[in-house]
Amino acid sequence: MSPTRHFVMHVLRCTMWLAALVAAMVVSGPALHQLVNAVDVAGLASTAAVGDIVDVVRGTDLVTLAGVMAIAVAAALVFFSTFAFFHDAAHGALGLRPIENDLILCATSVVLMMSGHGQRQLHLRHHARPLEPDDLEGKGALTSLWWAALVAPTSSFHMRAVSLQAVPDKVRPWVVAENLINVAVTVVVIMAGWPPLLLALAVWWVLQLTMNAWASHVPHRAPRWVLGIASRFAWTGSPVVLSLVYHLEHHAHPRVPCANLRPDLDVASPLLLQKDKSALAWAPLQADGRPRPARR
Repeated sequence: MSPTRHFVMHVLRCTMWLAALVAAMVVSGPALHQLVNAVDVAGLASTAAVGDIVDVVRGTDLVTLAGVMAIAVAAALVFFSTFAFFHDAAHGALGLRPIENDLILCATSVVLMMSGHGQRQLHLRHHARPLEPDDLEGKGALTSLWWAALVAPTSSFHMRAVSLQAVPDKVRPWVVAENLINVAVTVVVIMAGWPPLLLALAVWWVLQLTMNAWASHVPHRAPRWVLGIASRFAWTGSPVVLSLVYHLEHHAHPRVPCANLRPDLDVASPLLLQKDKSALAWAPLQADGRPRPARR
């Protein structure tokens, strides 16, 4: 598959899930609005208000709850499809001109609630020096999952601050603009006060503030049962799924679009070439023991 076709596929995936999100918000919006209005927002701090919320949720019909779930799931799918787009763009794997790549990184910042240019700098450092002390992206892989999740919000803002200083001077205006876009989107959505949009924004921020767990720890230290489940969905060609199942291949061939990752790529990855293997004992285990779906 050519880089141009990968670009088109990313655009189609993002558009499809965004359309699904808009449809879910339009269909379920009125019911969600009624659900929110049934809660005493002014008294949220009181114990009685918490009880009222529980009563309202219990009394909510299944159709409304299904609508809420549909919005949340669609928002998550928009986030992950955008993240896959960002990831290939960060590696220059889409065959775009520099200005085109810059615009894609900036556009993905709207959904990912981070600076695309700033995170690219830290992501490329992760590939150049995986799990070294200055690899902020890899820190989640050197600890337990629960701790990675606990410190994830702090890690998210720390990386945001470090990236502002780490990027070259000519890239810094992009980073500043993208951080301002994050703030602007958040403020505008909150001021609009439309419950479906607020729910989508909340999903995006939750995913952003937990990236240290699902984007750092899990891809590098995924239990075999997780890889087994993910491998069953390799047929979808999802870049997110394939970058999990074939993460070592990705480190060995970072400029290969994630949708092209497959079992027969070699795994001469920096993750397997560290002098000190003690912290990386899981990497050879992942290479040798993970399920290997058939090549598509």
